Amino acid sequence: MMVHYEKNEIAIRFQEDYFFEEQRKNKDGFLVCRLFFGKQDREISSQDRLIQMRTIIMGIKSKSNKIYEYSVEKNDVFDLFKADCSLQDFAHSVYKQDSLILTGGSDMITIGKSNQNWLFKADKEQENERLNLNKINLPPFNVKRFKHCQCIIRDHLFVFFGYRDQFSFSETIEWLDLRKLKDGANLKFTEIELKGEDKFFVQPMIFQIEDQELDLFDRLVADDPFKDRIYLFGGKSSKQGRRSFKNSLCHLFELEISWDKVTGGPLFGEVIESPLLGRKTFQGQPSFSQNVPNKKYYPNLKTWVFLDDEGGQHTLNLATKEVGYQDIRHIRKLP
Repeated sequence: MMVHYEKNEIAIRFQEDYFFEEQRKNKDGFLVCRLFFGKQDREISSQDRLIQMRTIIMGIKSKSNKIYEYSVEKNDVFDLFKADCSLQDFAHSVYKQDSLILTGGSDMITIGKSNQNWLFKADKEQENERLNLNKINLPPFNVKRFKHCQCIIRDHLFVFFGYRDQFSFSETIEWLDLRKLKDGANLKFTEIELKGEDKFFVQPMIFQIEDQELDLFDRLVADDPFKDRIYLFGGKSSKQGRRSFKNSLCHLFELEISWDKVTGGPLFGEVIESPLLGRKTFQGQPSFSQNVPNKKYYPNLKTWVFLDDEGGQHTLNLATKEVGYQDIRHIRKLP
């Protein structure tokens, strides 16, 4: 299901169909994200910001290998990029508002693709005003990964969780310093230890309060206590690192990254109970598809909203530290 939320309150406006006919058969849904091109600052008018914003979509089934631009005005799609492999079970991040990062995927395992890690930087085609994606090849992982997660902290791309092959979980974290892309250096992913009693997850909800989750100029202050923190809950998990999942309560965890005080680089990661939010338990045992738009942060309410794969709405209020749940499968479509 796809629903539209109100901008400033936790309320569903309506439910609608997929964007276009081809994707209506896609039961696994599709990725939707927004990119901006050009200079972004407070002097730009709201109208110009809307002109600079573009909606990117792509299917996430086994045969999906294209990236499209979706035009709201024309209710139509335009091809942007066609990969030579499937985009199924990849992970994605938006970097500095204008770049889309895609990594990993099932083809790493099924057909032995060693590298399908890319950064796409948004630009505008002068002739037709359509979006153009400039592709940059990122280095390969040290360990093949699919159904994994990723996020960006301090300009570092972190990749973690998911599977390393058809039988085993990924047991480490890999990171890449995105600032060095400008230097043209021979970059490599660095593999570091992932600690914690609970550290093997597939399809959890991953969320962080970073610039890309907020409105364009709704920036965080430097001393915000939630900045640079990665939170997770739900999904399937195992203590053994094999495909034998355990049944447990759905607790909130934090993936804490430890940094070297001298070099400034990441040292290791550890899955811990959140020191700021404590032990929180969400309802049921929800799973979350990694590349569909299933989370929204309301800065004015200090509240996160999450939609699981079964149509359940979960909330987390950072101010009151309360969690909530509502079944929204009864929401009707507009006529």
